[in-house]
Amino acid sequence: KGGGKPNIEPRRISKPVSVGGIMVRPVPVKHGCLTILGYTFTEQDRQAAYITDCSALPSAGLRTILPCQTLIIGALRSKPHPTHFTFDQAFELIRLVYETGGQTLRQAFFTHISHETSHVQIEELCTRYLSEHNLSGLTIAPAFDMLHIEC
Repeated sequence: KGGGKPNIEPRRISKPVSVGGIMVRPVPVKHGCLTILGYTFTEQDRQAAYITDCSALPSAGLRTILPCQTLIIGALRSKPHPTHFTFDQAFELIRLVYETGGQTLRQAFFTHISHETSHVQIEELCTRYLSEHNLSGLTIAPAFDMLHIEC
């Protein structure tokens, strides 16, 4: 109201909610010792999961995101961090989602990336991981500003 300040009303999300015909479901994730939320977004038979700012996905969270076709996942850097996935940890979660979800996962994007690794270097890591693990039909890539994702 005036002065360019947003007029917002914060609300806790503890159960699924429909927003514009899209079902938004909270997903419990770990951020170090804290339990925070990721989200799934479901429209008809398509589901995307947004799991960022995260260091672990408990089994309840994994069950919530399956099956999904698109996974957006935080991958901070190569070096371990107490509250964020490394690239290797994110790769392993992607593979778990792919295998546990009946290979419905089609694409995964890294986000919440530090400045320590270039976009090109991350693309090379993704290409190498896909090749070494024979994950046919799956795309893994770093996200970038203005990326448009088709689910």
